[in-house]
Amino acid sequence: MNFLQDLLDMTDEAETPKSFIYWAGLASISAIMKRRVWLDQFYIKVYPNIFVLLLADSGLRKGFAIKIVRDLVQGVNNTRVISGRNSIQSIIQELANAYIPGPGCLPIVESCAILVSDELSNLIINDPQSTTILHDLNDTSYTTNWTNTLKSGKEKLKDVYVTMFAATNESLYKDVIQAKDINGGFVGRTIVVSEKKRNRINPLTRPPKLLIDYEKLIHYLKSLALISGQFKYSPVGMGLFEEWYKELCEKNIEDKTGTVYRLNVHVVKVAMLLSLSRGTSLTLEEEDIAAAIEACTNLTVAVSRLTHREGKNPLAAQQERLLEILIEAKDKSYRAGRRAILRKMYGDLSSSDLDNIVETLEQAGVITKSRMNNEIMIGLSETVIKEVIERRDLVSGLQEKPIGKVERI
Repeated sequence: MNFLQDLLDMTDEAETPKSFIYWAGLASISAIMKRRVWLDQFYIKVYPNIFVLLLADSGLRKGFAIKIVRDLVQGVNNTRVISGRNSIQSIIQELANAYIPGPGCLPIVESCAILVSDELSNLIINDPQSTTILHDLNDTSYTTNWTNTLKSGKEKLKDVYVTMFAATNESLYKDVIQAKDINGGFVGRTIVVSEKKRNRINPLTRPPKLLIDYEKLIHYLKSLALISGQFKYSPVGMGLFEEWYKELCEKNIEDKTGTVYRLNVHVVKVAMLLSLSRGTSLTLEEEDIAAAIEACTNLTVAVSRLTHREGKNPLAAQQERLLEILIEAKDKSYRAGRRAILRKMYGDLSSSDLDNIVETLEQAGVITKSRMNNEIMIGLSETVIKEVIERRDLVSGLQEKPIGKVERI
């Protein structure tokens, strides 16, 4: 079973953007795994808890993705689901108390939970310290136990593991998120998923071909909740991650939110979740790393817009840069893989921007698309390649031609 692909297939006819469903599936896996699996980075252990924020205007069906996460995690019933309107103090209090899943069940004493809300402001009401505290609770690599000191005593959290899946629109986001959250790390620790249009227009007057089979999905999640252990890289997966990480560090991208500096952590967390969506081998394969890199590529672009920082170039300049990448491709093949292009243009181009540019240029006969080894290849059309070669030959000829003596008239 491929949990994530099955979930996407079951919701194919929904209006909710596909990316929202995709991250709902990953957040559900994240919540039920708790601290049972990890990746050893030698100085720290990385656990797969993620904070996801869906960003879209009202009417884009964010609530459906929220419902999916709530229903799936409640169905597994191995962790707290904290939803509705809450203060950060009430969240801490709930995490500090033992949770009894049901009659005859052993209490859950770990401070584990998923925070679920269709409006981010409902999770962090009336307390400027909310995002600072959530920042601490997100850092499972550094925060195993956490203490909240009050006048009435101390609240102690043990084996902290908190996942968040929330939604908002751009106006409310800017009301809730302050400068300290941008510079202080909360934004950098949050996966912002931004969409502008629905997956499709569907009045839902006719039954879809597939509905969500919650029983099947929950059964799979329950099997995942039983496993534990350390993730390992496959040799090819390790090589891809190392290559990508070195490329990222060499770019020196300016980012006041810290998203770029934490992107490697986002990628390995998402890679673990993608691996778990396919099975229980606890191996990070090449496909997990590649898909995680692609999924996380949009983070800086979305966050930049939210923090009032425009991308370096408009789409026209991005289109020009794409053509330059294809022209400068190795071995004069005049093509490159979609994922490689996204890596080269990280910080300036989201995957949706790339798809829009490619569609426009493809219709204009400038580029072509093909598939090779499960990778989408983007290349110049034969007509354009011929023009590039002719231009290069012309330039080369001009450079070789000696410059004659200039006569004064």
